[in-house]
Amino acid sequence: MKILTPSHFTWVQYNTEGDEIFGIGGGSYSIAGDKYVEHIEFVHPDRLDQIGVNAVYTWRQNNPDHWNISGVIESRDSLQYLEENWAKYNTDSESETETESMNLQ
Repeated sequence: MKILTPSHFTWVQYNTEGDEIFGIGGGSYSIAGDKYVEHIEFVHPDRLDQIGVNAVYTWRQNNPDHWNISGVIESRDSLQYLEENWAKYNTDSESETETESMNLQ
C-alpha cells in the first residue's frame, strides 16, 4: 500500500492474510514533467544504505484511478529496479485525503 499526500509518501508491505508487516518506508517527493522522485527519509527494517537516497522514477497515469512508476533506487550498497502499478482505493468514509492526491497531473 502506498499513501500520497501533497508533499509526502509512505509505503507499507504487509501480509494481507495475517498481521505481519514486512517493511515500511517514506519521505518527501517531487514531480517535474514525467519524473517522480522519492526522497527516502526512513525505511524499516533498517536499510541505512537507502536513507537519504533519491529514487528517480518515470511516471504515467493512464486514467485518474491508475498510476504506474518505474525506475531505479541507487543506494550506496545496491542498485534496484522497481516497477510499481497502483490503483486508487475508494472508500465510503468521509476522509479520503490520502487517495485524492493520486491525480498527479
